[in-house]
Amino acid sequence: MKGKDWPWSKIPLINEKRATGFKIEKEPFGNGAERLAFRFYEGCMQDGQWENLGKMLVAKESRYETECYKELQFHHDFCLVQHKAAELAKKFNS
Repeated sequence: MKGKDWPWSKIPLINEKRATGFKIEKEPFGNGAERLAFRFYEGCMQDGQWENLGKMLVAKESRYETECYKELQFHHDFCLVQHKAAELAKKFNS
């Protein structure tokens, strides 16, 4: 899909001038009834070492999905909901 058929909004990295990737910690720092919360960082390689850039962010994952396809489907559905919420908020605030 491309152009107007593409359902996603491109969100640049917050530290887009220097960030070349991101990392998510392996162990969650918090958990709720349905999701686990992980520390998420944008960053880049500096002199062979990973350097975190900017503030810590949060990545969430379902605590019940275990198969790769289901995890991808969860993130797909979650992103669709967030996209629709952003569209509605934009309309509401205009």
